[in-house]
Amino acid sequence: LLGLPVEERLHASVALAHAHALSRAERTDDAIDVLRGIVAGDPNDARAHFLLGTLLLAKGRPADALGSLRLAAARLSPKTGAPQLLAEALLRLGDFGPSASEARRALEVDPQSQRARMILAEALLGSGAASEAESVLRAATEDSAALHAMLARVLVSRGRLTDAQAEIERARALEPGSVQWTVDLVWILVKRGEGKAALERAKTGMLEHPDAPD
Repeated sequence: LLGLPVEERLHASVALAHAHALSRAERTDDAIDVLRGIVAGDPNDARAHFLLGTLLLAKGRPADALGSLRLAAARLSPKTGAPQLLAEALLRLGDFGPSASEARRALEVDPQSQRARMILAEALLGSGAASEAESVLRAATEDSAALHAMLARVLVSRGRLTDAQAEIERARALEPGSVQWTVDLVWILVKRGEGKAALERAKTGMLEHPDAPD
């Protein structure tokens, strides 16, 4: 913005602030329209592209978000989180190699980012590098149910169903109220050929979560 005349710089700053306010007020579509207007006037406004890409990704539109997130990741500091968002968009589009590269960038900036670590693991799994994905997840220093569930997915892909079941049990211990871990456990039991145990676990889950369609 610094290269613009004062009046244009003020107008662009006000427009960007307006877009931020709309997004915070959950008026996402209006914010997207404002941001599209900003980047139409200045295609190199990385801050506007970053927010636009973030909102489009949140709306479940990774293909539309990709161009803005690429520009933001190239022009803004990695500390903004742009590489992680770009990695997530690429992952959703099934572009696993580039997704893994951006997730590695994000982890270099913030080695504690569990989200970046899980994106990297999922991208590696999608690329067929399940062993490396397992190593990435086991290197995490913080514990979470989502991390154990992701590790279970990796272990299932490697045919280690007993180990996968143990990871899902750990996820359930951390979040006993979650329906998802119960569903995952049932499917792992089915894969292990333990139909009776799977059926009993499913019945128990139905009693614990009577309103959950899964």
